[in-house]
Parts: sequence; C-alpha cells; structure tokens
Amino acid sequence: MNFIRHTAARLRRLHPFTWCVVLLVTVAMVLIVVPGLEADNDETSPWYASSRKQLYWDTASRYEAHAHQANAPHRTTIWVTDHGWPFPFMLRSLGSFELIAVGGAKQSRAWSKPQITLGGANTGTSTGAPLEVSWSNRDNWPLESEFYHFRLGFLLLDCLAALLVVAIVAALTEGWIRARGGLLRFRTIDFLIVVTGSSVALAWYFHHWRISERENDLVQSMTTETWIRGAEKDYAGPKWLARLVGNQELLSFLYHYDSLQWHNSRAVQSLDDWQREFGAVRKLPYLRSVTLPDGVPLTALAELVEQHRLRSVGFEFYKADVTQFISGEVSLVHAHQLELLKNLGIRHLELIGENVLASDIETAAGLPTTTRLTLHDVAASLDDIEAIRERHPNVEIVTTWGTYRTKEPASAPAQERLARHNEARRREAKAEAERLASAADAQPEDEGDMLSPAIRDEVQRTIGTQ
Repeated sequence: MNFIRHTAARLRRLHPFTWCVVLLVTVAMVLIVVPGLEADNDETSPWYASSRKQLYWDTASRYEAHAHQANAPHRTTIWVTDHGWPFPFMLRSLGSFELIAVGGAKQSRAWSKPQITLGGANTGTSTGAPLEVSWSNRDNWPLESEFYHFRLGFLLLDCLAALLVVAIVAALTEGWIRARGGLLRFRTIDFLIVVTGSSVALAWYFHHWRISERENDLVQSMTTETWIRGAEKDYAGPKWLARLVGNQELLSFLYHYDSLQWHNSRAVQSLDDWQREFGAVRKLPYLRSVTLPDGVPLTALAELVEQHRLRSVGFEFYKADVTQFISGEVSLVHAHQLELLKNLGIRHLELIGENVLASDIETAAGLPTTTRLTLHDVAASLDDIEAIRERHPNVEIVTTWGTYRTKEPASAPAQERLARHNEARRREAKAEAERLASAADAQPEDEGDMLSPAIRDEVQRTIGTQ
C-alpha cells in the first residue's frame, strides 16, 4: 500500500508537459501494438507459420461451401493479419465471397475504408494512387474475425514492453524539466543532444539513400546486359516504424531491391559467365528472393543463398532437353535433380513450368528445410498434388495456373493429359541422352577416328558447363 500511495503521489507531481509526452507516446505504442498488418508469408517461426497456414485454410474451407451452393462464377478474398510488437500475440483472418453476376459483383462482406489517405509515394512499388493509413481502417483493428489464434503470454509481454517505453520516456522528460528548473530553460548539452540525434537520423537516411543509388545503377547495368528481366523493391526498415506510420510506402528511402528474376530463355553459357552474374547479384545487400532459369550451377547458388540467407528461391523449368541428362564436372540444378538443394537450407521453394512433374514436387516437398512450396503451371494432376500434400502435412503447397494465377487449372482432364505428355517427353530426352552416351563410349579408338586429347578436353569442359 505504501508503494502504491508513494507512486500515486509522484504521478500527481509530474509536470503537465510530461503528461502530454506520456499521452503522445502511449498513443504511438497503441498504434504500434494493436492494429494489424498483413501477415508475412516468409515468417518462419513455428507458431506464426502454422497459424497463418491454418487460418487461411479454415477460412478458405468456409467459403468453399458458399462456392458449391452458389454454383456460379465467384471470387474469394482471404486476408490474414498479425497483431503485436515486438512479439505477435494474435493472427486473425477475414474473408469475402464475391459472386460475379451480369448486373455486377456482389460481395458477402463490405470492407471498411480508411479514414486517412495520403498522396502516392515514389517508392518503385506504388502506382501513385492515394496511400491508405492502415490504423485508420476499422478492418485493421482486432474487432472481428472469421478465425483467430491468440497467445495471452505474448500479449502481456507486448504490454510490458509498451509500458517500459512509456515509463522511460516519462522519466527522462520529467528528469530533464526538474534538472533545469522549468520547461523553457536550456543548456548547451541540450543543443548538443539535439544536434547529435538529428545527425544520427540524417546519417541513417543518407546511408539508405546511397545504397539505393548503387542498387539502381547495378540493376540498370544488369537490365542493359539483358540477363535480368525483372527486379522488385520492398520495405527493408524496422517493423515498428511501418506500423507507426501506417503505410510503409511513405518511407520510400527504406525500399531496396529484394527480388530478381533471370531471363528464362537464355543460351547455355559458361561457368565463368554464371560466376560473373552471381557476383554482381551478391552486391545487392537486401536481396532475399531470386527466380532462376534451368541449369544454374549449384556452387554459385549455394554461395548466394549462404551470403544473403535467401527466403525464397524459384526455378523455371519449361522444357525437357537432352543436355539436362548429360553429367559433367559441375553440378547443375535441373527439375529432376532437386535433391541437390537439400543442404542449402531453402525454406520457400517456387517451381514454375511444364517440365515440373509430380515426382519433382515430391522431391521438393521432401527436402529437410522446405516449409512452403509454390507451384505455377506445373505438369502434375490435381490428384497427384493433393496426395503429396497428404504425405507432407508440414509443407504448405500453393498451386496457381495461367496468366491470372487462378487456384485451379482450366480443365482437370486437360491437366492430366499435360502431365502424361511431359512425363513422356522427359523419358524420351533421358533415353536420347543415354543413347548418345553409349554411342560415345562405343566409338572406335583408332587413330583416324579418335579425337586429339586437346579437343577431347575442350569437349569435356563444354559439357561440364552445361
């Protein structure tokens, strides 16, 4: 009781300006901790990843029943948000079922609109449309949900962290006022602190600005050489700042290139060319995701994954070819050799193209570190993919097809025919490679037919880089 009375007496003696600061900081901490942002698909903590996956599928299952009842063209929107800082204490889902009718679309849910919008920011990702401040939107607050996962212990930790921040700021403010005998009394050290703080903030800003300039020059050079077909920027700043501001695109100086896509139709090149390209890519400090063509050298990929701790690696496998079955001195990543990735620690793997068969998907799902597998336009039947899901319940498998990335192919029977066709094409390519290898081994080694050692070495080196 004495402690409570003593604390209450001290609070009553606080300067009015201190109370204003406490109010502002409290509001800021509430905006950081309580409103939600869209869940991070690349978050790997077990509770977060499993909860996001479960919420998505539970909500999708609920609206799948509506789809069967409607028996009409429809579209389902599912939104999973996380709440809490520094530790997420809740994930929740919201959904909407939209019927596409002749008179216009009809939604089962009326999404709320933000009360605050700002002019578009030039981030490289914004289209210039007004930017929505997330905490001004009712749907971002945990007031309703389809399903949710909640952790009381982490909510208490977040509240404790917020109270600690408020208490520290209040103590520093009150101590500063009492030490100077009033609010508008300053010392030389106060100006030094302000100058130092401003200098640190400006140095942080210009640090990211210089990195952005170097990234832009590097990506422009890659694009000019035509071996990169696309590069994307994403927010690379602290999460609490994005939550406080309400829209991370307002912090344009914190946007950096985090994703690159190689051209998928490229001539076979030497190992030196690959090393040169990967050497340039390694200069992007915030790179987290790459999409690669067929036949990438395993050693170059391993170095990139280790240096940047890539969160996502994608491969485009569009056509079976004889050269894919010719072994050489350098290990190359092909669709039928995904087991080579087992020691790279890749968590999110994306496979694209008609040369990705059900057996390849099985191999990818069985890699020891795979937690998420994204498939697009693969040559596997829906039944095969569902069977792989059942055999690997801990791996989230997401499938899309076509230009608009629909969740189902246009025709299930056509998809099965495509799978059989590409399986046959791969068998033919493998058989042709084996035939050529046998013919080479059976070639007579007389002086007229035998290649010179120098030419044979050159051939072996060429095959080794393919």
